[in-house]
Amino acid sequence: MALYRETILFVDEEELFCEGLLKHFMSQSSFEVVGVATDWVEVLSKAEKLRPDIIVINMRVMHSDWVHVARSIRDRQPDTTIIAVCESTRNASEAVRAGVNAILGRDMPFVDILRIIGSVTEKSALVFDGSVEPAPREAVREEKNGLVSKREKEILLLLSKGLQNKEIASRLSIRIPTVNNHLYNIFRKLGCSNRTEAIFEAVKQGVIGREV
Repeated sequence: MALYRETILFVDEEELFCEGLLKHFMSQSSFEVVGVATDWVEVLSKAEKLRPDIIVINMRVMHSDWVHVARSIRDRQPDTTIIAVCESTRNASEAVRAGVNAILGRDMPFVDILRIIGSVTEKSALVFDGSVEPAPREAVREEKNGLVSKREKEILLLLSKGLQNKEIASRLSIRIPTVNNHLYNIFRKLGCSNRTEAIFEAVKQGVIGREV
């Protein structure tokens, strides 16, 4: 079965890209870096051409030009996850209203960036200003009892059949970031850190049957 990977377009307003972050993503089997843009004209052109699942914008400050770019991307591609990496959260509220899914600090550990990408959805946004605090466009309700929901069980069943995130999203008619969000919640509830462990724990705890 072919490996489905989420596609990423990087945008960098500086001459020297955040090479460490780029290399981290390129080393992940679940992601494919499809391009790098250097200014707002290029990002709009490449976003339209490449239709990436995720756009990561690297900048020194959250200034008004990039807020405008985020709004343009969101209007044209409502299903794309937009991540801004910057030193300042100036204009953060405007960026969130424009459709940015997460605003992250440049020094954030890569593992936390992956966690946040997996937890943002079309109904939420995160702003990083020294600590990660939720700043939702709409309140996101988390289940308090730790039980796997019906939708999460459906995703576990599809995981057990070897389906990747894009295939799961297509099968359930939901967005890929929504699948990521469910996976994050599944891992948290089952006390695991990857897909294989999640399937094992789900069978062990009786969430899904052994016959899968």
